[in-house]
Amino acid sequence: MNGSGIGDEICRRGFHHWFERQLIENHAYLVTAFLSPILLLAGFEAMDELRGSTVYYVAVVAVAAAAGTLMWVAWQRFCVLLVRAELFAESAGCPCCQAWGRFDVLAAEEIGGGDPPEAGRPHRLRVRCRRCGEQWRLG
Repeated sequence: MNGSGIGDEICRRGFHHWFERQLIENHAYLVTAFLSPILLLAGFEAMDELRGSTVYYVAVVAVAAAAGTLMWVAWQRFCVLLVRAELFAESAGCPCCQAWGRFDVLAAEEIGGGDPPEAGRPHRLRVRCRRCGEQWRLG
């Protein structure tokens, strides 16, 4: 496997560890998206209470804008990672013996024109079950 990104990560870590890492990273983005509005609101509160210098006002507005941007980016990333993890987890079970996440990645398959890519899924993976040898597409 070369250059497939997700396929390389799954080969290196194994599916269970890759999926666990996706969920941990996903929750880190969710916490960031949750804490950013608190910073944003604190900035607005500080603007109301201290009406001193223009420099302070601009700094508070900049911090509030950065917090709002961070919230938006973190929420978008959370949604993309969650969709990608769900797509791969739904099809991680062997269709023959039902072993979940016990497979070897054979190749990455590019999505054709009639198959639109979902969030975070630039390709599908061709996999083979370690237990029974069945092959199927993941993703």
